[in-house]
Amino acid sequence: MALDLQLDERSAPTTTPGMVTVAASGLRRRANVLFAVALWNAVLWGTRLANLLESSPDYTPGFLIVHSVLFVTSFGLSAVLVVVGLGLRRDAAL
Repeated sequence: MALDLQLDERSAPTTTPGMVTVAASGLRRRANVLFAVALWNAVLWGTRLANLLESSPDYTPGFLIVHSVLFVTSFGLSAVLVVVGLGLRRDAAL
């Protein structure tokens, strides 16, 4: 569904239609939330990994594989949150 607008130069909008503008402080606040979630995620799964490695002979291989996949996925998600947060910080600085 394409939006076909016929605007002359005098009535051209300053933002793209449907775009929401957010103050720089709002972008920084959102970036900080993303950083906090990424840090919490990394600390939580970092301690779980340490506990898992300390008592790994007690667990079955399937349990270790599943939790290793969860660990890698969680750290990947934390990395994505940090990258998005840095992008928000960069946009707030503009």
